[in-house]
Amino acid sequence: PNPASDFIIINTKQLSVNLIRLFDITGNSISVENYFKSESDDILFISLKNLPTGNYFIQMITPSESITKQFTHQNTCVGRYGTE
Repeated sequence: PNPASDFIIINTKQLSVNLIRLFDITGNSISVENYFKSESDDILFISLKNLPTGNYFIQMITPSESITKQFTHQNTCVGRYGTE
């Protein structure tokens, strides 16, 4: 997904994902989540609500490979608040 705003959707039907990592463009780890897929889990939602706008990577670790994708997070909370 590029760009993404509120969340990323991953279709895990063809993947056996064990670990998901988010990191920023400089390689700093944002989050690491162990993922245990049940037979009924075909879709994984990853929330981006606490991330500032910017470029990120998501890495999905399976028993046989590591898949890394870049995405741009665009904060949807844009606007002015208060009175003039």
